[in-house]
Amino acid sequence: MHPFSMTRMNEFDPNRYLYHYTSYETAMDYILPDMRWRLNQAANLNDPKEAEVDEWMVPYANTVDRDQVEAQIKEITDYFRFNVKIACFSKDARPPHDIFRSSNLGYSKPRMWATYGDTHRGACLVFDKGLVKRNLLRDIPDAHFQFDGAVRYALEL
Repeated sequence: MHPFSMTRMNEFDPNRYLYHYTSYETAMDYILPDMRWRLNQAANLNDPKEAEVDEWMVPYANTVDRDQVEAQIKEITDYFRFNVKIACFSKDARPPHDIFRSSNLGYSKPRMWATYGDTHRGACLVFDKGLVKRNLLRDIPDAHFQFDGAVRYALEL
């Protein structure tokens, strides 16, 4: 089955679907005609902090010279920003018995519509996660690193 195939979404599985918000023009002009989306450079992410390496990610940061650590963090960040390709998706968040279920489905997130869905005028494309992963592994077999998972936000201390 093609990852863009329309399927009935009457069963609830929070890990089955991925949702991609975009403008109507991008969906119509670039994604839907060839049924492909492009992976973007990390440097082009909406939040510049998402493409930075933090000091806590460098395991030896507290044991070596501060200038050396900062230089290495900059080098790693620059490599990441310009060499890593990313596709961003949303997913379902709550079990079906939640009375506010519709506001937690991947295609029904007002903040996502405002930021990535062209201020509520765009499109939210729905993908089968398993098919997306299989197709990425098939189409990019020699990728050095492939990762998928939920973004976890934490308060800075």
